[in-house]
Amino acid sequence: MTTSEDEAILNYVRVDPTGARTLAVDKNNNLWVGGYGNFVHQAVDGVNGLLMSTSRFPLSGNGNHPGYCGLVDGYGYLWSVSSQVPWPYDSSLLFQTSTGAYTPITTADHDYGIAIDPRDQKVWTTGRYDSEIARFSRIGLYEDADPHGFSQAQGLVVDNSYNAWVAHVLNTGFTVGHVRIAAPDWGWAGNVYLSMLYWYEPGPGQAIAGPPGPTGLAVDARGKVWVANYNANNVMRINAQAGPTSPLGTRIGEVDMTVDLGDGWGHPSPYDYPASPYAMSDMTGFVTLGSTFNSGMWVVVQDCGFSGRRWSRVDWESIEPSGTGVTVEVRAADDVCQLPGTSGARPFSTVGNGVDFSHLNVTGRYLEVRVVLWRDPLVTATPALENIKIRFPE
Repeated sequence: MTTSEDEAILNYVRVDPTGARTLAVDKNNNLWVGGYGNFVHQAVDGVNGLLMSTSRFPLSGNGNHPGYCGLVDGYGYLWSVSSQVPWPYDSSLLFQTSTGAYTPITTADHDYGIAIDPRDQKVWTTGRYDSEIARFSRIGLYEDADPHGFSQAQGLVVDNSYNAWVAHVLNTGFTVGHVRIAAPDWGWAGNVYLSMLYWYEPGPGQAIAGPPGPTGLAVDARGKVWVANYNANNVMRINAQAGPTSPLGTRIGEVDMTVDLGDGWGHPSPYDYPASPYAMSDMTGFVTLGSTFNSGMWVVVQDCGFSGRRWSRVDWESIEPSGTGVTVEVRAADDVCQLPGTSGARPFSTVGNGVDFSHLNVTGRYLEVRVVLWRDPLVTATPALENIKIRFPE
């Protein structure tokens, strides 16, 4: 990657964490990176890709806490877990990104996967060699544990409908565990079968069966669960509303789609490597938009018809219950393709309702307006944008 050139790579960033595994986006769209090699955590600016100088944890030297898989919750705390270090450091880690203050939580369960419940901000973890998932309060207190249907686990995700989904380890697991985490139907609902993996050894051609290798899990915008299968070189989608009925009275779920990512066979070098997906972070944005920053966006691009237009004002009407809000941001360019940029995104500027922003020099033929509707953690009310007007300088 050091000499890689590709238009899809906006930034190539050298970070202090070694063996970088944790990738967690905070509400300001900055990326927190954690390394399970030296247990260092560090933030990268989400706009320009530069290291944030005051973000390194610890301030110098190596750390002594996990950096394998993590997330940032709605209160600005970074959680990180790892099963790669000896006890007592195989622990969940909680520290506040704004100050660097941290609290280690020793669990001795070889923590591996981590997830957050978007309804109540509770954090859940899996143990690499454990048959239960553990629940923690938002301030890091251990609360409870529930069986997930297998003796080992890796990835974990909690959806928006009272379900936790657990990847049953790539070496021996054929299933994803489904756990209901709300009364009255609390408990293990059952396992979703992922199908057997078959391959042929040279010689007699005897078919050999093995696990597909479930690792990471994620929820999409429609509430369906995606599982990355390391050994099978594919991802599978689980419909939570399908499959047999569990003893709890809910559906267990079943696979309704498989996407092949390529096994590497038959392709000329250097493209003969299998996909081996190992996605342990927020690969759909569900955690970022649903828990880290409860928000949604509406975007419009206005074409004034000529270059060099200097934009000056946006007016809007909105409904914003307590604990919610509407934020409006703008940016402009003479070429619409320059708005996202090819060497780093052109930054947005936040503007006030009906407030002249001529001094910001937002100039270009195309004005992009991004409206972010957000709410604080645990707030159930939602804001609404009723209308918006873009005005030219008078």
